[in-house]
Amino acid sequence: MNIISWNCRGLGNLRTVHDLCRMVKEKRPSMVFLMETKLRKVKMEVIRYKLGFSNLFVVDCVGKSGGLALLWGDDVVVDIQNYSQRHINGIIQSPNSNVQWKLTGFYGHPEVTKRHEAWELLKVLSRLPPTPWICIGDFNEVISNAEKWGGSSRSSNHMRLFQVALEDCELSDLGFRGPKYTWSNCRDGSEFIKERLDRGVANVAWRELFPDVEVRVEVSTNSDHAVLILSLIRQQRGNYKYRRFRYEASWALDRRYKTKINQVWSASTSLGCSWDAINLKLSRCKKESLQWQQEIRGSTQDTIGHLRDKLNLLQGREDEVAVNDIKLVKQNLQLLLDQEDLKWKQRAKAEWLKNGDRNTKYYHACANYRRNLNQISTIKDEQGVLWNSFDDVGRAFVNYFLDLFTASPVGNMEPCLAHLEERVSSHMNDELLQPFTREEVGYALHQMAPLKAPGPDGFPAGFFQHHWETMGNEW
Repeated sequence: MNIISWNCRGLGNLRTVHDLCRMVKEKRPSMVFLMETKLRKVKMEVIRYKLGFSNLFVVDCVGKSGGLALLWGDDVVVDIQNYSQRHINGIIQSPNSNVQWKLTGFYGHPEVTKRHEAWELLKVLSRLPPTPWICIGDFNEVISNAEKWGGSSRSSNHMRLFQVALEDCELSDLGFRGPKYTWSNCRDGSEFIKERLDRGVANVAWRELFPDVEVRVEVSTNSDHAVLILSLIRQQRGNYKYRRFRYEASWALDRRYKTKINQVWSASTSLGCSWDAINLKLSRCKKESLQWQQEIRGSTQDTIGHLRDKLNLLQGREDEVAVNDIKLVKQNLQLLLDQEDLKWKQRAKAEWLKNGDRNTKYYHACANYRRNLNQISTIKDEQGVLWNSFDDVGRAFVNYFLDLFTASPVGNMEPCLAHLEERVSSHMNDELLQPFTREEVGYALHQMAPLKAPGPDGFPAGFFQHHWETMGNEW
């Protein structure tokens, strides 16, 4: 499903209407939210017919300014709840689903002195059901001066009011793909200003419904505002040739996995005690881990639900066997809950929360945000050329780092080095050249964050920390 949001700055211009028709034909949106239409409902009906939509809700313009419109097709159910000159609020039912969520098309007040009224309106809307909520449109404000280019700086007090409103409503920015700035005054020279006034924001409940959401920004030739295209399902940029192995920290909570890894690591090799032997053992651990992943594959949530149902049945029995069964089911349930927490914590990279904190909802939101943030759809190379396809983006990265790490010819450095004072004595050098001890390696290893980025083999520091009692003997 695609949703278009655009401050069109008046649909009385035929070119603007043609631009809108082109966008709808190319993007095939289920809904279109328009601001500053400067039209009343009768004329908007003509626009609806040209765009090919079945449904329309209009907030008439006042004089020659304002005007909002929401258009949608038969593939989505929209129930308008309330509206004003600044918003249209509706309940949306997704196609082929009973899930409902709230969509607010929002237009911040263009007058700075009245903008606080828009933020109060947001707070009122946040208290209305249903819980999953997305708000998209032209907010007429930036979050920070980093979202502005040219002209004088924005008032910190006004930006802070916007920030507080989003925090109070528990809304966070959905990010964007494409140009950073969504509005410009189209003036020349030092008077040229551009800002990011249009955006999509949503709460955690909505993000959980649509973890692959993407907001794309496309420049318009007939308005000083860019177009926002909200895609609830991310467009595929390309196909990965393979999926890298990633160690799951949650596996270590199962004693059976630890036993398997210890057995694999303790198996003898013909390479003796060497780096080649360690690499071979790590390769075996990876193979065993992949097999373990296949063995436990399945819906953890279904298993958790099954165990909870079983626990409820056992609680109704009054015999000694039931007590032992209850203890066993509780242990298995606790293990699965801990594994689920650790799984999402690893993806969220949230190190400030400790293992065992029952905050999977927070971890899930962080992980989805990181996944959206880590997607690279476009990249500019050193020649200023933009690359968009999956393969071209990959080649741009490879070429950049190949050039960066290719050594340049260096002349004779001896004359320079001859005038440098010796800072490392022979005694210090001898100590530095001593082989590392098991204790030194173990101490350094346990100072590392366990869930940070893994090495090329797919194992993070936590894997070696957990199995150090066995693996440490190699050092």
